[in-house]
Amino acid sequence: MNFSNLKISGKLTAAFALILSVFVVQSVVLFGSMNTTLDMARKNNVSYQNSRDVNGVLQNAVEQQNAVRAFAATTDPKFLENYEKYGAELDGHLAAFRARTTKPEQRARADRMRAAVDDWRRQTDAQIALLKDPATADQGRAMVDTLRLAD
Repeated sequence: MNFSNLKISGKLTAAFALILSVFVVQSVVLFGSMNTTLDMARKNNVSYQNSRDVNGVLQNAVEQQNAVRAFAATTDPKFLENYEKYGAELDGHLAAFRARTTKPEQRARADRMRAAVDDWRRQTDAQIALLKDPATADQGRAMVDTLRLAD
């Protein structure tokens, strides 16, 4: 039996089956492509959030440093409030970055950032203690140029 010997209804059924199979195959390919695109979009979103968090760490660290310098210059306690506020924001960004990372090298980088920030804060807290005491305020002011976020 060949195709030309089929009745019209058989030919229509075969043509419809062929069109339907092409549609099904094309849908499967498209679905796979959409999943790949969605996966890449998710990865891009995570990368963007990580970038935003790292920028937030840097920005808040700089603001913390500026708050300490302003407190050293003016002894106005509002700058200590800013120091605490920016510190909390920095911690939030760093924790979010660390929690979102999946690569060991990124986690190690986050841990190194955490250690560097903690070390800088220990030194800065000692400086703030000196600045709060009028007898040692000059020592605290002298530390302004020596305590930096990065060398």
